[in-house]
Formats: sequence, structure tokens, C-alpha cells
Amino acid sequence: MALAVVIVGITHWHAPRYLRMLAGRGARVVGASDADAAAGAGVAAREGIPFLPDTAALLRTARPDLAVVLPR
Repeated sequence: MALAVVIVGITHWHAPRYLRMLAGRGARVVGASDADAAAGAGVAAREGIPFLPDTAALLRTARPDLAVVLPR
């Protein structure tokens, strides 16, 4: 089974690199959040990733194996 991952801080400039790396290793990005809800939702939509602005709700809902947390 593929590793389920969420990205916290999806608008961070390193996020595209993490997304490529995770995809290349067969991980499934199952959700994203960001302090900037509007920008984060836009990035997540472009990438086809479910988005929740609240990180705690994201973790409860997605129940990932791993969370990549990127600072503002």
C-alpha cells in the first residue's frame, strides 16, 4: 500500500519539489492545508489534492502516514 501524505503549507515554494518527489516514490498525497486558505485552495485544486484550511481537521480527516510541514 502506498504511503498516504499530507502537505501543510501547500503554498510554500518548496511544495512543488515535495509533490514531485512523493509522486516519484509512489506516495499518495491525500490532502493539503495552508494558513492562506484562498491561495492554498487554488494550489491544491491545480494539483488535484483535497484541501482543508484547518490543519487539525485535515489530520483528523485524512489520517495520513506522514505530514510534510512547510513554514510560511
